[in-house]
Amino acid sequence: MGSISHRYHETSKASSSSASPSTASPSEATAATDTALDAATATAAATATAAAGGGIPSLSSSCSSPGGGDALPPVPASQLPAPNFVWAFLQEGCEITVKDIQNKFPNAAVFGCVSEGVIGMEHERKRNREIEWNEKMLSLSWGFVPDSSMKALTLTTEQFESLADQNDLSAFLRANGVNSRNEQWKGITVVASPDFSPDLPHFLSMLHGCFPGAKIIGGLATGDSVFGGMPNKSSTSSSASLSSTRRSAEAEAKANAAAAAAAAAAAAAAAAAAAAAVTQLDVGIVMMFMGGRVCFDTFAAQDSTSQIRRLLRSSQSKICSGSGVCLGGILFTCCARGQRFHQRPNAESREFASVMSPAPLVGMFAGGEIGPRRIPSRSRRRRRSPNPTPDLMGYTAVYGMISIHKVLVDNH
Repeated sequence: MGSISHRYHETSKASSSSASPSTASPSEATAATDTALDAATATAAATATAAAGGGIPSLSSSCSSPGGGDALPPVPASQLPAPNFVWAFLQEGCEITVKDIQNKFPNAAVFGCVSEGVIGMEHERKRNREIEWNEKMLSLSWGFVPDSSMKALTLTTEQFESLADQNDLSAFLRANGVNSRNEQWKGITVVASPDFSPDLPHFLSMLHGCFPGAKIIGGLATGDSVFGGMPNKSSTSSSASLSSTRRSAEAEAKANAAAAAAAAAAAAAAAAAAAAAVTQLDVGIVMMFMGGRVCFDTFAAQDSTSQIRRLLRSSQSKICSGSGVCLGGILFTCCARGQRFHQRPNAESREFASVMSPAPLVGMFAGGEIGPRRIPSRSRRRRRSPNPTPDLMGYTAVYGMISIHKVLVDNH
């Protein structure tokens, strides 16, 4: 039995053999990016659906290059709810742009940045990859999480300065549909541009003050921009059941030509609204809020892979003890770690796969990592705090695992 809790992830390379901006027409360049995203989406969706069983989410990753890719037949749209979130990390020079991602996922909250290094999985070789140097790669993780709320917001330096004077972030968040008093937010991912780093400690303190029960992780981007946003305030809530999605699909299938034309016009308008809502900033910060019945577990590690493995097993035990299923993970790791630190490639992503498989992992190499600072064992009193104030750290690997209760899988 298949599950609707799909979480897909791709690492896509913009190959030099495909149409380049200097030689290709706009239509050819658009076709190349569409082909790359379509191929990877179809591959991941088809692989996940073919392998799904027992009511447990079957999660897949894929890798393809524009104009190619070992894509499997696409899954009919009626079998999959529209994704309600996207995590995206792009390297400098990647031909797939933020606008392409917006157009591909018009109903999803989008969160990401430009980074020198990205973490993902190659579909063809079924292996995790940590790409530490610029190879013009793109790493995506997207999907639908039932009974959850996903919201993404950007904050400019100018906006933060006006809020910092009053030391109050809550009014800005409420104005953008994130109310700490009315909704229980479980996790927040944060990425800041390099020039935002002087303001980052104050921002994190304000954010933790608004959401003391939420786990906050993230990093400093090593590229030139951050981006994020939402198409509208209603489309990112996934509390509707799969049956309503199927009823909508059946109604659309039975609609006459006039109704289909109207639906196409509405979809075009929604895509335009999404394009306007997702913002790319040279200096600023992007946040992704995860709420509802979703769970989010985090940890930070500064030692070897044996420490990472132990903490991953502890997180997996915690998820299983609550009758949960890990849907996927996100990793913010220091740009000074990777192969040089571990003396072998892909060490930290492989540790995740060895414990959390088949859940996919997406992430980036950061210029500073945000997460719960690991407290020495002798400081037992301080360790009792369930969600300490997040810190900006260095030489650290920060993991976040998103999960849901198995009942949600069975019910959907």
